[in-house]
Amino acid sequence: MMAYDITIIGARLKACERPGIKEARVLNGTSPYALSFDARTDGVEALGYLVSNHVIRKALYDEVQTLQNVDIFPDLAVTAVATNADSAPIVLSDGQEMKSRLIVVTAPMQDRESMK
Repeated sequence: MMAYDITIIGARLKACERPGIKEARVLNGTSPYALSFDARTDGVEALGYLVSNHVIRKALYDEVQTLQNVDIFPDLAVTAVATNADSAPIVLSDGQEMKSRLIVVTAPMQDRESMK
């Protein structure tokens, strides 16, 4: 099984692409009480980060392109897929057949330029 260190992806993000959450309040219905968190008083940079999906997708795409054991076929569709105990055989729209232990298929992107 392959594990991937997500901090590698985080390192690809610019600070402006991952604004920090500085404070938060947890409310409980109509109760007048709230549970408050503040990064400044807790001595941390941020409680967490908000990162837009398109930024995450681009960082993942950029990272995957650096991997030697990954092939990307951006202009082809998957026309058939199956699974068995050993592999996941697929057929691509150009008739090419292949199999691997892991196949990742994504939905078509409206604008491939957004990945560049």
